[in-house]
Amino acid sequence: MKKAFASKESDAAPEGPGQRESVCPFVNRWRSPASAPLSAGVFGVMEALIWVAVLVLTISGIWLGFFYRPGIPSAFNSLQYIMRDVNFGWLIRDLHGASTAVLFGAVYLQIFYGISRGAHRGLRAFAWILVVLRLVALVAVAYFGFAMVGGAGSLGSLSGVAQHLAVLPIIGPGLAMALRGGYSVGVTTLSRVAMAHIAIGFLLVVVAVFTMTVRHVSRGGDNGKRDDWAVQRTHYNRNLFSGVILLAFACAALVTFAPGLGSTRLNAIPPDPLAIPLQVTLPWYLLAFQGLAGAAQNVRGGAYLVIGSVLLLGAMPWLDRTRDRSVKTGPVFRSFVWLFGLDFIILSVAAAEPAYRFSPIIADLATLYWFAFLVVITPVVTLLEGNRTKGDGRVEH
Repeated sequence: MKKAFASKESDAAPEGPGQRESVCPFVNRWRSPASAPLSAGVFGVMEALIWVAVLVLTISGIWLGFFYRPGIPSAFNSLQYIMRDVNFGWLIRDLHGASTAVLFGAVYLQIFYGISRGAHRGLRAFAWILVVLRLVALVAVAYFGFAMVGGAGSLGSLSGVAQHLAVLPIIGPGLAMALRGGYSVGVTTLSRVAMAHIAIGFLLVVVAVFTMTVRHVSRGGDNGKRDDWAVQRTHYNRNLFSGVILLAFACAALVTFAPGLGSTRLNAIPPDPLAIPLQVTLPWYLLAFQGLAGAAQNVRGGAYLVIGSVLLLGAMPWLDRTRDRSVKTGPVFRSFVWLFGLDFIILSVAAAEPAYRFSPIIADLATLYWFAFLVVITPVVTLLEGNRTKGDGRVEH
């Protein structure tokens, strides 16, 4: 009997701090590290880094809200006051912008890494949908934050976004009217933008918490055996520390060398209702969506392209035709994912550069590959590459 008990104890995994079995299985899953393989490196702690960036954004945003006054031209004047007369106001605003850039960088890297590793398969399909919803909320919050500056570029872009909303069926005209506060951008527009920025920001935090919870609960769909708890915790803490240091250096570098990365030159000009910019360049983290909208020949087509791209991205669990959801993604599909990331960069550059500097044909081809990857390449390649079987009937990967 003693030998039997001894063998059971030796076979059991060593308990880590707080790893004692709980009555609720959800608590046991929550206590353990994120379900990422040890080879993931910093990508395995990307969720925690996103929360660090959100925390910095929230604190700096609340501080900026003490001095911000929505309205035309009071919004523009209040930001100039923060930058010039408030102690360390320039630093807080630049830190807010740098944290936004770092947050989007982490989110985009997490999404592309998740596609290349099959993070949308199996039990993690619902978590993937929440990740896409979090991206949509983050884009909305970032754009409204850009519009709150109240410069010439922000007001010009608000007119364009309202036009894209107005062409949507049924709810479009009402949304455009609610955003502008009338038939055109007026005095109350920035007050509505500020309220939307706060409300959707709160919704973003709720979706992010729900996303993190679902990702922990659905970790059962991971490939291979889970590593020893103590070893995994050690690697996770080391990667988390390295990621936080990297995030801090990135914010410091952006504040020092690129303080205006999240804005545009037109926002340095006071708003003028009689002067409408010919082209407004959004911050770099929104340029890909602006490139998709600009690839269409009209406003309605641009709105449908942006909405369709988001819907198809959320439909990745169904577009992936791998029969065995535990199969790792193959090298061919990962190569197409790399091209998908390059396509994202090309769309951003196409939106940032004027038409006479960047060929519209390249932008059209980039848009074509964007949808071809989601609609054609992903189903076909995963069907051919992920369902290869060996002679004994096992799936080969």
